[in-house]
Amino acid sequence: MEKSPFEQFEELRIDAAAKSFLGEAAKWTTFLSILGYIGIGFMVLASVALFAVGSSLSMGPMRGGIWMGIFTWLWPRFILFRSTCCISFHPI
Repeated sequence: MEKSPFEQFEELRIDAAAKSFLGEAAKWTTFLSILGYIGIGFMVLASVALFAVGSSLSMGPMRGGIWMGIFTWLWPRFILFRSTCCISFHPI
């Protein structure tokens, strides 16, 4: 049975230019993921402010929606940051 090119990692060759491009991409993904975390911090602060204001009003199901929105923004940023760490700690 013949292996696919993706399973034959000993045949995968990356030149210096590709390594340079991957290193630059890792820096940008780290920067963008950190900006995402900062944005999530602002979302958490806004949700706390809305909870304070919403306690005097009847907001109902909106409370759960805010946290679901924050989680929806948090999960992709976490995966992006984790993959960036893998790229930078395991040089090709």
